[in-house]
Amino acid sequence: METPSVSDWTSITKIQVEKLFGKYNYTIPIKDRTLDPKLFILYGDNGSGKTTILHILHHLISSNTTRAHKSAVARVPFASFSIDFSNGTNLTALRSMPVSHGSFTLRLTHNGRKVTQRRFKVNQGFVPVADTAEGKEAEKAFAQACKEFISMDSYLLTDDRHFDGDKVTEEDYDEEEVVESDGRDQRIFMSPEEIESGIRSPRPGFDPSPGHLLLRRALKRFNDWTRQRLVEGVSEGSVGTNSVYFDLLNRLSNSRDSDNRTPKQRIIELENRIRQLSEMSERQATFGFDAQFPGNDFLERLDRMPHPSHEIAAIAFEPYLDGVEARLRTQEDTVAAISLFIATLNEYLTDKSLSFRVDSGLKVHPHHRRSMPLEGLSSGERQLITLFCNIIAARTKSSLFIIDEPEISLNIKWQRRLVDSLLGCTANSGVQLAMASHSFELLSKHRENVTRLLMGNEGDE
Repeated sequence: METPSVSDWTSITKIQVEKLFGKYNYTIPIKDRTLDPKLFILYGDNGSGKTTILHILHHLISSNTTRAHKSAVARVPFASFSIDFSNGTNLTALRSMPVSHGSFTLRLTHNGRKVTQRRFKVNQGFVPVADTAEGKEAEKAFAQACKEFISMDSYLLTDDRHFDGDKVTEEDYDEEEVVESDGRDQRIFMSPEEIESGIRSPRPGFDPSPGHLLLRRALKRFNDWTRQRLVEGVSEGSVGTNSVYFDLLNRLSNSRDSDNRTPKQRIIELENRIRQLSEMSERQATFGFDAQFPGNDFLERLDRMPHPSHEIAAIAFEPYLDGVEARLRTQEDTVAAISLFIATLNEYLTDKSLSFRVDSGLKVHPHHRRSMPLEGLSSGERQLITLFCNIIAARTKSSLFIIDEPEISLNIKWQRRLVDSLLGCTANSGVQLAMASHSFELLSKHRENVTRLLMGNEGDE
């Protein structure tokens, strides 16, 4: 599977907010800069709106029409909230003055040209799901346009470690587990006193489960992601029998005319290639990927083969090796991500280690005991594993992964290295990390990615 280049991924480049809570204006980042496609961090005093901005981002980008995303936006007072994307798309939520919460208009443009627009009206404290055929069709069309032009998934890990994402909820939870999304039994709007004090109204759509269940669900997402990638790799790397033999006939008929290599050169190259594929196969087998490439057996047979037969062996064997290499290479990105994931987490652990196999999942290995349940991990260890499992599962396509106060439950040493570890695990992927943080240990190492929210009319770094 060919890894897309950075230019193929979609990311957020700028955020502009007018009259948040009726009084704060922010441009993120300030001046003429754009947000880093891999990471941006919001910093500011309590009450400056860091968490609110990240939550609005998540709810506007998420395209599901039945999980109260628009109701969540409706409850926040602002005049306008604009998001620029790297592919030329802009999504803007607008309200009429004076600023209030409630109904708003959402406008989608691409390269300056209007694509679509929809008015979201509040009724009895929530934005209702369309209940007529015409309304459902219009709602579906708007959501589809946003999904097509924005081309980003959104995931949100809150400061109380609840996790939200449309794909996650659809795949992981039974229907009765999902919080009712019409908002009828939930207070959508917050009073000015609640906004000032930091009290939150209930969050529609979020998983309210305790930490150990959130961890297990994160592990399930990670396991499902690896198995899906394994299936995709085997499928993409499969070579049909007819193709192999046609390729063999072509090589036999053209070998002497187009190939200047000597028989000795060919067999040396063949042996080196078998060794490389053997190493790749063994590396993948440590994680339970069924590579099935007996490279050492092939090398022994070649060594026993008469020298006059080497040339024909090399020609005949190359189509098979092409198929093996195609299959193994489709799985290399996944194996590399898993390997980095395990190595990164083990760097944080002192008296235990983690291992992973596709068939058995993630295991904890205490240094002085035979086994250990996941519930026996400390809160910081559980948070790290939950965070990294969710991050890895978001690698498949362009994604915004929001983490509110990632430093919670982590000691100072872990805070210093956390962002670098997350960036390492999202390398060569379309994941853009967005964070709100108060940790100077975390902020000081990534000053160039930090936007400070001043509670006035401008931002600063």
